[in-house]
Amino acid sequence: MFVDLQLELHIDRLTLAPHLMLFRYDKSLDEGGEDRVGSVGVLARVGSYAPNALYGGELRYRALAALEPFVEVARIRYAVGIGQGTEAVLERASTSRARDVRHGVGVLVNEVSGPLIDPDDETHTLPILRGDIELAF
Repeated sequence: MFVDLQLELHIDRLTLAPHLMLFRYDKSLDEGGEDRVGSVGVLARVGSYAPNALYGGELRYRALAALEPFVEVARIRYAVGIGQGTEAVLERASTSRARDVRHGVGVLVNEVSGPLIDPDDETHTLPILRGDIELAF
């Protein structure tokens, strides 16, 4: 189960959009025990960290009718004491009445530790580059 709270504040051409997501997992998916392995722990071992919370925001500026550059920053806190991540995305949106095109680049930096992370693994802090193109009609 999760809750996603978003708000948009508009000041002339500037938009500030804070964002908060909270996640709650069934306790039976946690650590596991005896012969049963916990699902959240398994996800952590293969690198798909289950989040507990995500908070951050987006700042947009409408420069022209068809150009709206923005920056988005989010902090992620992972479940099972894995650690946290920071994601920053720089994007530019091109919009018109018939289409919406977003493209951008960003980086996600995971800082992980805890009992599920191998202490000899050198990827405790792992930057992941991101690129995306989104089309909506």
